[in-house]
Amino acid sequence: MGNCGSSHNKRVSGMHPDSNQEGDQLYDLSGDVPQFFSFTSFFRATEKPQVCEWLFLEELGKGAMSNVYKAIRTDTNELAAAKVYNLNRLHKQALKNETSMMDAVDREINIMMELDHHYILLLTEAIEDENTQSLILFMPLAQRGNVQALLDKNKMTEEMIE
Repeated sequence: MGNCGSSHNKRVSGMHPDSNQEGDQLYDLSGDVPQFFSFTSFFRATEKPQVCEWLFLEELGKGAMSNVYKAIRTDTNELAAAKVYNLNRLHKQALKNETSMMDAVDREINIMMELDHHYILLLTEAIEDENTQSLILFMPLAQRGNVQALLDKNKMTEEMIE
């Protein structure tokens, strides 16, 4: 069942009001030194990388602030996209008038919790894992990829989307 029972996780389940999961929280964080510097090092060094109930299967993509992984929830076999942020990078000091990266991610989470539209994937769970120094956001997996990839591949027009 992963390491959710450990003191290295801070978890909030069922973040979106429409989520089918019950809410629970783990906030007993210890001052122990993390085992891995980043989620990427954890993913590469572990044969079956797992955090809580989530088994990470493959990396789907990389962005400027996060990486996205395909994950499966071991107790329900639910597939998800896991957007993984490095906490060390998020907590870096911003320039004088800039919004910090952590504030930007907090804003993203708050917006995702408020959204309710059948074309938008809901945020279903978030885990802060001290073992990998990561903030992990879980959303349903879009089996066909992101919208831009579909548009590029299928040469879709705006009329086709509406």
